[in-house]
Order: sequence, then structure tokens, then C-alpha cells
Amino acid sequence: MKKIIATICSCLWVFSASAQTLTIDKCREMALQYNKDKKSAALLTEQAEHTMKSTKALFLPDFSLVGFGLYDTDKRPMGFNLSGLKEGLTSAVTGGVMAGVVPPQMGQWLGQVGAQLPDEAQIDYKAGFVYSGNLVMKQPLYMGGKIRAGYEMSKTAVLLAQQNERKTDAEVIMMVDEAYANCVKANELKVVAEKYKALLLELEK
Repeated sequence: MKKIIATICSCLWVFSASAQTLTIDKCREMALQYNKDKKSAALLTEQAEHTMKSTKALFLPDFSLVGFGLYDTDKRPMGFNLSGLKEGLTSAVTGGVMAGVVPPQMGQWLGQVGAQLPDEAQIDYKAGFVYSGNLVMKQPLYMGGKIRAGYEMSKTAVLLAQQNERKTDAEVIMMVDEAYANCVKANELKVVAEKYKALLLELEK
């Protein structure tokens, strides 16, 4: 309150020195423009509006994209033990296990393949560029009214913030009016005191 009175008094002095009049409307405008409580209330209203928008977005689908990429320049050998497969093919054909299952020509061919298979195989491979990606969409179907209730609460919060902003404006204007009235009163008391002093000087003479 003291800061507002001091500011208005200084403004009155500056404006009077420059032959201008600082009206009460101008004081109100300046106070609403530079008051910290006013700016804080406006930021709270903006925050409540953003919260309402984010809550409303919960009705919409939620998309998420995850990607993975790997580039490998190294070559690696990979060994395979084929002795078990070789013995299995040879014994299956020679032992007559496949008799009646495959034609005789194919059985002979499988036996030849099994006989020609090495006991071990070595393969050199290079991974190169490996990548993968996932696109996931989530859509809430029913959450017991939780989203709708949250959205309604966020709208109420916006209304409360707006009302708080109006309340802050009214309080600032009331303080400015009171401070302006005190400044005018002080100026008038100064004029009265100067006239009273002049009267006393005349009576003394």
C-alpha cells in the first residue's frame, strides 16, 4: 500500500512538472499493467487453460513411435555341428526307417547327401544395418467416467482462475483509488496549511 502511494505521488510530481495531469483512470491503467499480483493471476489462468486442453486431449487416441537402428561393420564366423544330422540321415536310410515314407530314389539321395555332409560347417556373416520400428495407438474405451470427470474439473478450474483474476483486478483498482484519494487529500491539506500559514503571517503583521 505504501509503495502504491509513493508511486502515485512520484507520478503526480513528474506529471505536474511536465504540465500534464495524471487522472485516476491513468493510475488504474498503470497499476494493472505493472502489478505483480495481476500478472501472477493471469499466469494462473493461462496454466488452468493449458491443463484443460491437455485433459481434453485424453479423449483422443495416443500414438507412440519407437525406432531402433544398428549398423555393424564387423564380420563374425558362425560354426555348425552337422555330425548329428549326418548320422541321422545315414542311419534313417540304411536302417529302413524311411521305408514306405519316401520313395526309394529319394531315400538313396538323402543317404548320399548325408554321406557327403561334413562334420562341421563354418559360415562368415555380416550383420550390416539392422533396424526395427513400432507404432502403437492407445484409445481409452471406458474408464468409469474418469476422463470426463477430470475434464469437467479442469473447466471449473479455468472459471475459478478467471474469477480470481477479476478479483485481483478489483483489489488493485480499489487500492489505487484509495491511494489516489490519499494523494489528493495530502495535496489539499498542503494547500490549506499554506493558506493558514499565510493567514497567521498576516495576523502577526
